[in-house]
Amino acid sequence: MTIPGLGVPDGVWNRRMRWGVALAASGAFVATALFRFLALRGFPNDQYEHLAGAQQMLFGEWPTRDFLDPGMPLMYAVSAGAQLLLGRTLLAEAVLNFSMLGLAAACTLVGAHRVSRSLAIAAAVAILSVLIFPRPYAYPRLLLTAVGPLAMWAWTARPTFARMTVLAATVVVAFLFRHDFGAYLGIGALVTLVVAPAKGWPERVRCLATFAGLLLLLITPYALFLGGYGAFANSLLRFFVYGARHVDRNAFYWSQLGLSPEGALLWGCYVMPCAALALLVADRIQRREPREPPVILPLAALAIACNYFLIGNTLVSRLPDAVVPNLLLFAWLVGRATRAIRRPVRRAAVCLAAVVAAIGAASTMVMADIPEQFARTGLSRYGLQEMLARRAGELKARYSPGQMPDQSLLPLVPFFEYLDRCTTTRHRLFVGGYAPQIYVYARRMFGGGEKVFLEGSFSSPADQQFIVDRMRRQVVLFSLSYSDEAESWPRDFPQVAEYVALHFSPLTEVVAPNRTIRISIDPRLPPYGTDARTGWPCFR
Repeated sequence: MTIPGLGVPDGVWNRRMRWGVALAASGAFVATALFRFLALRGFPNDQYEHLAGAQQMLFGEWPTRDFLDPGMPLMYAVSAGAQLLLGRTLLAEAVLNFSMLGLAAACTLVGAHRVSRSLAIAAAVAILSVLIFPRPYAYPRLLLTAVGPLAMWAWTARPTFARMTVLAATVVVAFLFRHDFGAYLGIGALVTLVVAPAKGWPERVRCLATFAGLLLLLITPYALFLGGYGAFANSLLRFFVYGARHVDRNAFYWSQLGLSPEGALLWGCYVMPCAALALLVADRIQRREPREPPVILPLAALAIACNYFLIGNTLVSRLPDAVVPNLLLFAWLVGRATRAIRRPVRRAAVCLAAVVAAIGAASTMVMADIPEQFARTGLSRYGLQEMLARRAGELKARYSPGQMPDQSLLPLVPFFEYLDRCTTTRHRLFVGGYAPQIYVYARRMFGGGEKVFLEGSFSSPADQQFIVDRMRRQVVLFSLSYSDEAESWPRDFPQVAEYVALHFSPLTEVVAPNRTIRISIDPRLPPYGTDARTGWPCFR
C-alpha cells in the first residue's frame, strides 16, 4: 500500500519515521526562533510600516475603511493581536515574527521530507531556509509558501471536502496577509485541482467550481467588512495599481548581477522549477513515476510565481522571500537523484546535487553574512539565559539604542517625551517622506490615513484627496519631515504638500546624523499652557 500522490510505501512511512520528522521539525522551530531572536539588532524600517498599521488598529481604526492599506489587513491585525497579548513593545513583534519563522522552518522540513523521503535532505533544506536570513516581517511569505504545498498535497492524497476547505482557507489567509500572496497560492491550488487524478474533466470542473465557491464563501466576511462587494472590488483595483507601480520600481536587471552570491542564488531559484519540469517531461516520455506530477507541478507553479513577483532589485532582502518552494523542488530533485536505478547515473546526479548545494550554501553564507549574525547573538561571550534576558530587556525598553532602526531617532527622544507630557493620543502626527518608525516610537496615530509617502504609493489625485480630506477631519497637530526628503515627497504628492504648507508653521529643528528633522505645528489649535522643559505649547 502506498500514500497516494507521493508514491511513498506505507511500510516506510511508519511510526518511527513520523516521530523522527516531528522531532526534527520541533528542533528546527526552536533553533530558528532562538537564533533569530538573539541575532536581532533593530528591525528594518520596512517593519515599522506594519507596526504603524497595527498601532492604528489598537487605537481603533481599521485598514481600508479608516486608512489606506496596500492589501495587507491581516499583517496589521496579527501584530496588533501580539501586542494585546504580550504588551505594546517591540518584544511582542519579535516573539511573533521569530515564532512564525521557526514554524516556517519546521513546515519546510516536513515538506522537504515528504518529497525527498530523506530526513538528512530535509534537514539540510530547512537549515538553508534559515541561513538565508529573511527579514523578520517576511514571515508570512515563508510560512505560507511552506504550509500551502502541505495543504495541496493533503488534498491530493485524500481529496475530501474537508481538505479542500482547508486548502481554500489557506489561500484566503494568504490573501488577507497580502493580496498577491493569495494569488500565488491560488495558482498552485488550481494546478493541484487540475492535475490531480480524476475521472475525466467533468469531475475536475466540479472540483474547481466547489473550490471557487469555498473561496467566495470564506472571503465574504472581509468583503462585508469593507462595505460590500463593490467596495471590495475597489480595494482590489487600488491594490493592483499600487502593486504595478511597485513592480516597476523594484525591477532588477540581470546585467547588473555579475559574479556575485546574489546572482548565484537567483540563478538557482530560476533553474529549480525548470529542472523539475524537465524531469517530469522525461518521466512522461518514459512512462515512469506517474504519481509525482500532482505533487510537483503545483510546487513548480508556485515557485515560478514567487520568483517572478517577489524577487526585486534589493536581492539581499527579496531573494529569501521566494526561497521555500525552490528549496522544496531542490529537495525533490536530490531525492530523485539518490533513487536513480543506474549506479553511474545516481553517482553523477548526487555529485551534481552536492555541487549545487555547496554553491548555494556558500553564497548564502556570504550574502546573509552569517558569521556576523552569529556574532550578534552574543553567545560567544554570555550564556543563553543571560542573552535572552538582555534581548528581552532591550526590546521592552522604549528607546533602546541597540534596537532602533536608525540613528536619526535618538535625537527625537526629547520630542517624543514632550508628546507624552503635553499631548494626548487624539493628537496625530504627519510625517512627510518615509519614516513610519516615528509613529511607533511616538506612540501616536498617523494623520490623513497614510503612513508613508513614496513614489507610486497612493499618489494618485484621488488618493491625495482622500488624505487631505482625512486631515481636515482629524486633529493633526504636528508635521515632521527629513531634510533629505524635503523635495522628493512634495513633488510626488503636490496636493498633500500644499495642504501641509498652508496649515503648519515651523516649531523647531532637530539635528540628526546626516540629516535635519523639521518639526512644524498647526497654530490653529489653542494650547492650554507652556511646557516647562521646552517652552513649547502644551495641549493637555
